Amino acid sequence: MASRSGKLVVVGQGAAGLAAALSAAEEARRRDVAIDITILEKAREEEAGGNTRFSPSYMRMAAPDRIAPGFEDDMREACGGQGDTDYFRTLAEHATLTMAWLQSHGVEFSIPPYYLSVGPPRIQPVGGGRAIIERLGQAAKAADVRISYASAALRLILSEGRIGGIELRAEGGTTIALDADAIVLATGGFQSDPAMMQAQFGPLARSLKLISPGTRFNSGDGIRMAQEQGARMSGDWDGMHIEPVDPRSSHPAPVVLVYPYGIVVDQAGRRFFDEGAGLVHETWEGFARDIHFARPNGIVYAILDSRLFEITDYKRAIRSDVSPIQSDTIEGLAAQICFAADFSLAHSWAERRIVPAPWCTQA
Repeated sequence: MASRSGKLVVVGQGAAGLAAALSAAEEARRRDVAIDITILEKAREEEAGGNTRFSPSYMRMAAPDRIAPGFEDDMREACGGQGDTDYFRTLAEHATLTMAWLQSHGVEFSIPPYYLSVGPPRIQPVGGGRAIIERLGQAAKAADVRISYASAALRLILSEGRIGGIELRAEGGTTIALDADAIVLATGGFQSDPAMMQAQFGPLARSLKLISPGTRFNSGDGIRMAQEQGARMSGDWDGMHIEPVDPRSSHPAPVVLVYPYGIVVDQAGRRFFDEGAGLVHETWEGFARDIHFARPNGIVYAILDSRLFEITDYKRAIRSDVSPIQSDTIEGLAAQICFAADFSLAHSWAERRIVPAPWCTQA
């Protein structure tokens, strides 16, 4: 065993942070190298896990040992051809190895129906993202990785131009300096920092609803710490993952993804969106951004007839815990959702009960 123990600090205990810490511990063991690994997590233990903990964690794979057809092409298309092709290729080349590594730590996968649309195949960890956090967390602790909860990273400490440590605020407000030979920043984005959101997306970004309870810890700490030390920024800063949700619900990620099965109208009763423009995963981000940034009050309505209820497991695409508004007439529906509109064009379509759900957006 090496005489000197190296020190690695990983900031963030979501899937990325746990994977970084655990893989480092395993590699050190293979090489017979002593290493002291600490994860700093801003949340308390019962809240830790970032977005991963609350995510269904669908992955664009045909099976754990096989990527989906068009894996790289789909990513290029999603970013309008502006993405890094080397990055996409690296993801594709390492995807099956990564799934195998997760499986080796007890993460099991299924091939679930993806909402209600037929589309590219996907796999999902049994138990969703929480299963990834729990299994990797157990493995990390078994590998002697130390996890320090309620510990907010504040700034990187450099010594002669090299990483020398990190300053953090521990529970109770005490500021501590922790020595480190290397630091991995796995702190997520900046969704919960209103100033950073406004700088990238404008004033309306301040009112975006966060997608999960874990997202409130994503306040851009890692980005700021890196920038302070002259790190070069890259990537698309005005992009985001955003979905239409039911603003009445208090559930994490109460998405409403049934809009391809009906029509969508704004608060004046006007249609503004081509509901059949693509599969739900191909349209939800542009659709949700339109709702929040371009529609009055960030609210629209999905109007569907009662045939929705005939779709097997339709609730996979509606994760709200609040029942939809219902009426047997167009006029009764309009009265309930509080707008006066000319529904003459909709009369021939809406032959049965109308079921709308109000939407706002979340990031």
